[in-house]
Amino acid sequence: MYLYYAMGGGLGHITRAFAIMEKCSLNSSFRILTSSSSAPAVAKHSPCNIDHLSPDIQKSRKKYYQFLREYIAKYKIQAIVLDTFYAGLIGEWNEVALETPTFLIGRYLNFGEYQKKIRDINGKFPVEALFIEKQNKDYFNFLAQHTKISTLYKPIILNKMINSKNHSAIKIAVVHSGNSSENEKLDEIAQNIIKKEKTSESIEYFRPGHNTYPFSKYLNSFTHIISGAGYNSVALANLALDYQKFIFHPFERKFDDQKLRLKRYLDNNNKKMDNGAEEAALWIEKCLQKL
Repeated sequence: MYLYYAMGGGLGHITRAFAIMEKCSLNSSFRILTSSSSAPAVAKHSPCNIDHLSPDIQKSRKKYYQFLREYIAKYKIQAIVLDTFYAGLIGEWNEVALETPTFLIGRYLNFGEYQKKIRDINGKFPVEALFIEKQNKDYFNFLAQHTKISTLYKPIILNKMINSKNHSAIKIAVVHSGNSSENEKLDEIAQNIIKKEKTSESIEYFRPGHNTYPFSKYLNSFTHIISGAGYNSVALANLALDYQKFIFHPFERKFDDQKLRLKRYLDNNNKKMDNGAEEAALWIEKCLQKL
């Protein structure tokens, strides 16, 4: 059995896990482990077995590490795909399951902040890493000393899109899995669009627990999509049609940089790219074949 370790808040890591596992020929041999509070609301969409880590366990480093040791033993985990940071959220893989090989799928990481977070930056390293966003040079060069690195700068999207529709009327969607203050900011942007466009259309909200997951299924019903600049939201913009406009508002994150992601997207002139989910799944399969 293999573990896809999709730790992180919101729906970012778990949605990417679904997108990749859906394309992976080995998904019947995988379990997804996630800490997202949104997991129970979207678990039915998982292409493989999925387990949700209770927030109470993570409050204690001792309990957290003991849970991971028992989990690895219970399911006889032979390898771990990390969809988080190279040593885990808090450096857990420097201290747990040291003999179990890890493979990293790496979104952008604020390496300076991560160095402050973990006890030892020179602990256990992934056997291989697939960077799905460009990293700062310090982090790339550091990890390259210990890990074989590949890159895949294509959006990884859970694409459930229904056939496109042409729209003459304004239809607005707010898509976000963040906190209430962030949702209020996005709602403010949506209200301003309503005023500017002089439309009476109501705003539709796509949040965890609303039974509207994944948003790609409903994408073509809207002309304006308002969201933060998280990985999945910006990736989803690659599916946009001519009549659609994505409006991003970057939020502050400790280990991510939404402003940088949005800048890169805009610098690319909204150029469409192919979905990288299948290539990421193939990379995982090839890594595991080498064991």
